[in-house]
Amino acid sequence: MAAMYMLWLRGLVTQAHLGTAPDWFMAVVNAVYPRFAVEKHRFEAAFFLRHADQIVLRAGLVVVAATALSVALRRWQPLRIRLRRLFAEPVPAAKVRLYAVAVYACVLFVTYDWPVVFSQLHAARDFYRPLALLRWVPFPSPWVSTALCVLLWISCVCVVLRFRSVSFATLAAGLFVLLQGWLYSFEKIDHGFAPLTYVLCLMPLLLHPFSHKTNKSSVSEKRGESKEERPAQGLRPLFSLYSFFFRPTGSNASAWALPLIRLVIGTVYLQAGLEKLLTGGWEWLAPETFRNYLYLHPTAAGLWVARHDWLCVLLPASALVFQLGFISVVFWPKMRWLWLPAGVLFHAGTYLLMDVGGYVNAWVWLYVVFL
Repeated sequence: MAAMYMLWLRGLVTQAHLGTAPDWFMAVVNAVYPRFAVEKHRFEAAFFLRHADQIVLRAGLVVVAATALSVALRRWQPLRIRLRRLFAEPVPAAKVRLYAVAVYACVLFVTYDWPVVFSQLHAARDFYRPLALLRWVPFPSPWVSTALCVLLWISCVCVVLRFRSVSFATLAAGLFVLLQGWLYSFEKIDHGFAPLTYVLCLMPLLLHPFSHKTNKSSVSEKRGESKEERPAQGLRPLFSLYSFFFRPTGSNASAWALPLIRLVIGTVYLQAGLEKLLTGGWEWLAPETFRNYLYLHPTAAGLWVARHDWLCVLLPASALVFQLGFISVVFWPKMRWLWLPAGVLFHAGTYLLMDVGGYVNAWVWLYVVFL
């Protein structure tokens, strides 16, 4: 694969920049990189060659990593046992309900202003450049986008209220992806929703009714009350509310879906850290690199940090360690007491220094699935 790229495909990248590449290659480029037609006038061919090299390098790393994992699983029995235990450990259904409430409350929080955003984008629809999967779907009118947002909110509420949870969780995931696709068709992508999108796509698996073990001991236990747990009369309304949301019928939920969700979140952080190393190398830790980012997104705290070289090395180095190491919490859950507070500090610092994200954002909100 690498030889074919170096001997043939790499030259086609240069030809595409000059506008002389074959039609089939230009069709592929425009399908996977719609902004190429605009950005080829902004950057030299070397810029796109570096990106093409990165694609081949990363594909090679994926093949090597997959091969190494396959060999390790065949030859190292302790690894097989640990992974089997990780994906077979039962999850209390009470936790599943807590996770569902947190995740879908997060969706409601981050999308409350989307009808206004879509209305503003509709006025600027001349700049609409649909992503590949949306080329045959027109940009929605304000009333259509508002209706879809309302349907998304209703779906989230239905999941929280445990009304056809799997069906509405699937619908919510589809609507969230569709609406994001339209938002990102104006040549601006918000990476802050990446983990939330993946989690929403996996939530139906965690909520699947066949993944719950029915507890038939007694009617009171089905309602979340054992004989020993029945509350005092005055507390019964509060207990009933708690029981409705967090004590569903059944004792355990799907064992493998939750570790998969955690693995996806950890992988997103890992990819962010690897992105820094693959594109910038150790130059990422040079003080000028971080200083340039602070100047690009100026804040009072960021400009103060920019005056100190040691902080411009320490902070990005700490961020890199965090992003590369966070995935360890998936395999060693006790480390969550280290990585989850570190994540809160990381995202709060990003907002404080560069005004990116916020003190309350989807990344931190999803930490609930590690509890």
